[in-house]
Amino acid sequence: AVVSTQSAIPAGDESLENWRSMFVELDRFVITVEAGNESEIFDIKQRNNKSSVVNTAQLTVEDIEAGKDNMSHGNCCGWPLNLLIPKGTKHGMKGTLYVLVTDWTKDGVNPQEPMQAGAVSYCGQRGEKSMYPDMRPMGFPFDRQVVDSNDDSIDDVEGLVAQVRNSFKTDVKLNFLGSWAKEENKKKQDEKKKDSGVKKQESVEKK
Repeated sequence: AVVSTQSAIPAGDESLENWRSMFVELDRFVITVEAGNESEIFDIKQRNNKSSVVNTAQLTVEDIEAGKDNMSHGNCCGWPLNLLIPKGTKHGMKGTLYVLVTDWTKDGVNPQEPMQAGAVSYCGQRGEKSMYPDMRPMGFPFDRQVVDSNDDSIDDVEGLVAQVRNSFKTDVKLNFLGSWAKEENKKKQDEKKKDSGVKKQESVEKK
């Protein structure tokens, strides 16, 4: 079993040392992967509402008015689902997604047990004697200066991936498809109607 941790960061030209505190953990989960050759590709899927940083959906005013209680909704610890990733921009907000895979049999506090559900990345596991979700410190691997085997500083995420073979990065672009898109579509439709009306009028005049 392995632990997959995903973190994201806005695009920038700062060094990794100055930029590492900007990484935001998006999820951390355990999955079993059969041993195989290094070129084998696995199709791993994880729903966003199962993220280890997202809090339990809280009751709405309508829920309370309907008589629902809050006992099954746990506490408010964690990050709202709708804020899991940045909204992005109209023209696309550039960023980097970094994925790290580690060995759950070494990292797990009780490796024979699954990781608890809920926002354990931010809130820890339930129980008085429970440790953080795993043996790694909060914020790992960006909780400290990132160095290579010679203790030399690694300057960027590309260099980190080159040094850490069980990690991966990809560049992403977050596009906000919000109200501005609806407004632009309405504007285009209005222009089409206007053009259509002008053409009809020209046709009538020609007759």
